[in-house]
Amino acid sequence: MALPKLVTPEFETVIPSTKEPIKFRPFLVKEEKILYMALEGGEEKIIQEAVCNILDSCILTSNVDAKKLASYDIEYLFLQLRSKSVGESVELNLRHGADIECKHITEMTIPYGNIGVTFNEKHQNNIKIDDKYGIKLRDPSYFDITNTINENQDELQNIFNIIVNCVECVYDEENVYDEFTKEEMNDFLSNLTQSQFENIKNFFDTLPKLEHEISWTCEECGKEEKLKLEGLQSFFM
Repeated sequence: MALPKLVTPEFETVIPSTKEPIKFRPFLVKEEKILYMALEGGEEKIIQEAVCNILDSCILTSNVDAKKLASYDIEYLFLQLRSKSVGESVELNLRHGADIECKHITEMTIPYGNIGVTFNEKHQNNIKIDDKYGIKLRDPSYFDITNTINENQDELQNIFNIIVNCVECVYDEENVYDEFTKEEMNDFLSNLTQSQFENIKNFFDTLPKLEHEISWTCEECGKEEKLKLEGLQSFFM
């Protein structure tokens, strides 16, 4: 007699950037093995590819491509997925900074439901360059970042590469310029003034974040501490 097929439960959540409701299932043992193999390797690009592939397998709503989602969408959705697959909370071992004599470790449990994406009201996709021109950017996806950063290039060029990937168009009052090569956009960015480029940089500085601030009092010395956790690695990697 053939083995029975198990029924996998389904859950609902929303994509933070679009508020689109989606359905998903927990990840299975075979998918958890893929994740832990990636974690053991320790290479960030491989870990992020594994996270995206697992999300693609577990999101049941059609037409959702994890590779095209904003990076904070990926982090939030994977945290939701993990909460239904492994447990509803994360256990943290908290300690003082290196400059504090007390070495006591405080254990804390944080429900995944308390962790969300923080949106900055200053974050704007349409950015004025000067009195005539503006530029429209989209929030970077995981793959905009991981497939763009090159260790053999300097930091400024890597920033340029990420920006180029995120530019949807340049516009003025009469025209929209949405057909350009990467070389042309690199040249366009290189000819901005420092203040104009700072406006674009501010777009990335104010991106939404998966974060959670925790406070605790050390049981050993009584010192009060605060810590802001940001990104998936803070919660389980």
